[in-house]
Amino acid sequence: MKPKEIERLVAEYQNTRNARLLLDEESKKMKVAEDGLLDKLTAAGVESGKYGPYTVKVVIKPVPRCTDWNAFYDYLRKTGNLDMLTKHLTASAIMARLEAGEYVPAIVTDDKVTYKIS
Repeated sequence: MKPKEIERLVAEYQNTRNARLLLDEESKKMKVAEDGLLDKLTAAGVESGKYGPYTVKVVIKPVPRCTDWNAFYDYLRKTGNLDMLTKHLTASAIMARLEAGEYVPAIVTDDKVTYKIS
């Protein structure tokens, strides 16, 4: 690829990225506003029902939260019920161990290409 073509692609990338960042910022503001309005409904104790042209359905579902990680880890070790965990690696913690020379079984690294454009 010729330098002028690269320059054109980089310029297009920068313009697209800047436009996305502006939209992201606006979207975050709108999400905060949405959440604030839902908080007001919750604080007011609004129940399911018809309010003018709007139908509100309040759905309450239990959401698990761990209060004692050591007890939970002991339970997992004893029962083997690992299906309660998500299969998600914490890359920074694993890479810190690998960079320190520690062997972590079943872990390999893949190269991910990123571009830093300024």
